[in-house]
Amino acid sequence: KEPHMYRNIMVPIDDSHCSSRALDEAVRLARATGSNLEIIHVIDYGFLRVRAHGGELEEEHQHRVAAGNALLVKARHHAERAGIKFTERLLDDKSTLGDVANRLIHDIQDSKPDLVVIGTHGKSGLQRVVLGSVAETLVRHASVPVLVVRGDIPLAEEVAAGQSTTSA
Repeated sequence: KEPHMYRNIMVPIDDSHCSSRALDEAVRLARATGSNLEIIHVIDYGFLRVRAHGGELEEEHQHRVAAGNALLVKARHHAERAGIKFTERLLDDKSTLGDVANRLIHDIQDSKPDLVVIGTHGKSGLQRVVLGSVAETLVRHASVPVLVVRGDIPLAEEVAAGQSTTSA
């Protein structure tokens, strides 16, 4: 029996359109290859750099954890409907201080997926500099292949079905 090209595919998710499209592609790949899909969400603690009020911080933390868990539930339903094997994780590490990309790099080193699928807005120039780019950091520094899915370009199955998306 020939080994699968991908046994474990990681897909970091957030609440963006491009992340949703990356999840769609990761689910499609996992289904096609019989791979396990590892769905992760990193709590972004960048707000700790600008605010530091005790009660307010705990409330913000609870809000972000609840939002992250809601994203994972939605992703879980998507994976279950596709009939694929999957795991899900919430990375809740205050020491990241907003450096989601670096936290993901460390997690990739630990969990050793065969492929990472991540969404990007497809912005360039000043927009990318201002917004930062987790996808670009992963492409440059991850120890495994990274498939970048743009939020503004139709996926192959959408083109085949005659669908088109224009929102990014």
